Amino acid sequence: MTAVTPITHPPSPGSANPGDLRPPAWLLMGMPDDRRARLEFRGWNEPLGFKLQGMAGFPPQLLGMPWAAQPVCLGQPGMAINAELKRLPCINMLADADIYPLALEQAAGFVEEMKVPCFNHPRAVQRITRDGVYRRLRDIPGLHVPVTVRVRAQTLDALRAAMAGAGISYPVLVRMAGDHSGVSTVKVDDDGAWDAIHPLPWGGRDVYLTQYVDYQDVDGCFRKMRLVVAGDRVIGRHLMISGTWMVHARNRLPGSHVEEGAWLASFNSLTLARIEATVLEMARRLELDFFGIDASLRPDGTVLLFEANPCMSVFHNPGGTGPTIWDGCIQDMTQALIDSLQDVASWRNVRALLASADARPVGLP
Repeated sequence: MTAVTPITHPPSPGSANPGDLRPPAWLLMGMPDDRRARLEFRGWNEPLGFKLQGMAGFPPQLLGMPWAAQPVCLGQPGMAINAELKRLPCINMLADADIYPLALEQAAGFVEEMKVPCFNHPRAVQRITRDGVYRRLRDIPGLHVPVTVRVRAQTLDALRAAMAGAGISYPVLVRMAGDHSGVSTVKVDDDGAWDAIHPLPWGGRDVYLTQYVDYQDVDGCFRKMRLVVAGDRVIGRHLMISGTWMVHARNRLPGSHVEEGAWLASFNSLTLARIEATVLEMARRLELDFFGIDASLRPDGTVLLFEANPCMSVFHNPGGTGPTIWDGCIQDMTQALIDSLQDVASWRNVRALLASADARPVGLP
């Protein structure tokens, strides 16, 4: 942000509910650069809702949220910071650098001008595009991060050249930047299989090329674990098992919840010990306070990384109401997130703020 424009009566967090005794904070939100949102039908007598893609994986109205957070909406070209806004801790909800480049840059300027702590700092989010994650994590022992490059190409020959230049061999994954849940991801198995990308609007737009790594287990299944990192805690969220390489909830194998339930029940005693050091080193390098990881734990103990970002959906319980195998991990995640949000001194950008001679950050004891 470059301009700073004062106003006479700046808003104050908590003013909408004077009885709220929680400490105030700013909730950084914004519009995608392409101004797109997904409409949601909420009932015949309800107004249409909408959902923004690429937002943080936890709801701002989280039960137990320790802050009375008031939104600051960003993403409008030319907007300015209000010079009279209170210096308060910030909680960043903008979680995808491919969807919110302008809003994230404005959010980073907001936080840096205020010199305040920020949960999931916008600068950290800006660095974790898929190719950025590859560059930051590729040399961690025990972690396999497939080569990933970002390309904007007009021709198939240009895509092939970028692939060759990065040292990527077939099969290669091609996905549109800014999309999630596999909605625009295809696998090109060999040089004669590029017809697979025809459904993608890739020409002249940013795409990621990623080296495909076969992770099919000896029983013919593909297993993808989702982990959640909250502060310095690592929590097992789910283990999806499928008969196809693109593993999602929609293609879980029938009956696989039995193995998944056993994995969740034994996560702290078995899986965590094998991966914790690797995952915490990932968190240190990514400089995020709360994020998700999709990966496969290979037989030799290597973690094969698919993606790591703060916009994964982790609080939805697919079992609905009643006891489910996911109740415990959702409770653990919720408490870990609340604990991390409360402990401002543990936020990953605070150490740099404390080292600054300009001002002591607000929100620290």
